[in-house]
Amino acid sequence: MSDIDKLIEDTLNAEDRELLDRYGGERGFFTEAMGAFRGRRGWVFSMATCANVVLFFGGAYLAWRFFQVEDLIVALRYGMGALLLFIMAAVMKIGMGVMIEGNRVVREIKRLELQVARERAKHPQ
Repeated sequence: MSDIDKLIEDTLNAEDRELLDRYGGERGFFTEAMGAFRGRRGWVFSMATCANVVLFFGGAYLAWRFFQVEDLIVALRYGMGALLLFIMAAVMKIGMGVMIEGNRVVREIKRLELQVARERAKHPQ
């Protein structure tokens, strides 16, 4: 835990700590990844995952064929196709990672909004 995390934890009151414990602190990677399948954009993540699986297995098939053929030109075609599909799958995974990170940031912003709203309710102007 860094110094800023320790400072934040020290300044939280008991009610804030209880709220943080109830909703869990930092979620793990797999919990975050599975959480991306829920919500309003869950279908997008599901479709991207399906496309990613198809791209990977297509690339694996073309790579397998690359090592099976004897003709150089045909081998290059299979090899370039496999490379292209693997690159497309990697780019999609990067995009999915950005989506997971975006969900995490939105959750933290909502947590901050909740804390600000609770403080305003305690100290009306």
